Amino acid sequence: MTEKIVLDATPDQYKESFPYNTFSPPENSGSSEPGDGLPIIHMLRGDAAAAEAVWGFVPQWRMTADNPIYYTSGATISRKWTTSVAFRNWRCVVPASHFTWLREIDGVTIIYTISRNDGGVLLLGGIFGPNPPHARGIALTAALVTTAPNRVLSPHGLQVPLILRKKEVMPWLRSRTNIDLVRSFIRPPGENDLTLAISLPAVENASMGISRDRQMTLA
Repeated sequence: MTEKIVLDATPDQYKESFPYNTFSPPENSGSSEPGDGLPIIHMLRGDAAAAEAVWGFVPQWRMTADNPIYYTSGATISRKWTTSVAFRNWRCVVPASHFTWLREIDGVTIIYTISRNDGGVLLLGGIFGPNPPHARGIALTAALVTTAPNRVLSPHGLQVPLILRKKEVMPWLRSRTNIDLVRSFIRPPGENDLTLAISLPAVENASMGISRDRQMTLA
């Protein structure tokens, strides 16, 4: 299954989520897949700042960028030796307008998309760190934190990213001492906050000679 993050949030949406005088929204648009460049928000000299990272976290002690981590479970992130240091010190937020899964079944691609009901920015929780010394390209790498699905997402077997509430963003980015508070943010997304759309491409019906296009939205 392929995951994509759609990044076409508007400057006004960024300003609503990050109302800081020194903050400039990332310039990325379009979509990102694992291995692509990814806009992240992190703390820089005490304030929120935008940067670009490679979607594929590499622990700082590795000398190469082989076998990057695209997702890390929120249930074990603080205990795993590959992610615990970054979780305590280098957390980030990935702002997006949508998150999409593409699953192929019997040659047909099913598209699952989540977005916020109010049209705002999805604030995806992540970790980041410096790229290994011998790796080329972007200086930072990042992974998304995952959490358990809610009642709506659970039947579809999707790997669910951590979606932060607006009031949780700055503690998520800043806190270095109250890890219990940060850990409390890792929970299933609110069922009333998101819309899940399931789309099937137009498929030719051989017996009736018609095509169909189905989209289902679940609040």
